Amino acid sequence: DAYDYRPCRAEPLHMLARALRSMGRNRAAYLFAKEAANIPHPQQDILFIDTNVYTWMALDELAATAFYTHDYKLGHSACMKLLQENRLPQSEIQRVQTNLNAYTAKLQEIEAAMRQAQPQLQSPLSKLTTQSCIPTSGSFTYAPAYCSFFSASRFCGTTMPLLIRW
Repeated sequence: DAYDYRPCRAEPLHMLARALRSMGRNRAAYLFAKEAANIPHPQQDILFIDTNVYTWMALDELAATAFYTHDYKLGHSACMKLLQENRLPQSEIQRVQTNLNAYTAKLQEIEAAMRQAQPQLQSPLSKLTTQSCIPTSGSFTYAPAYCSFFSASRFCGTTMPLLIRW
């Protein structure tokens, strides 16, 4: 009800995100934390504003929940912003630095996996062929690559290559 009444306030969304995360509902918490982190400090309100929510707590909640939704880049960015802009109280710096290290490791792991997979992927132009890969018998064969080109001459009467994503 509080957010419905004052949608310019991040406090209710932050509290929902925190409660949901504490119950293990990280994906739902992420949605509320993301929204709360995008709400600026209200200029028209003067009473009962928790400035910590706008300064660091909403962004910290986003950083805490992004990992569970595999939004590693956003979580990394949130941690970096908190640390680089000195938004955190001294008591929270080490925890956020540890989270940043976890995000950095995960992003490096993904990057390494992509580099390792890169030689296995062939250029789409190397898949260009004039033979149809759709058998006339009616059964389909599966290409081992992410995508392949084929001529659809036996399929639709044209020789224009079509890109098919498997």
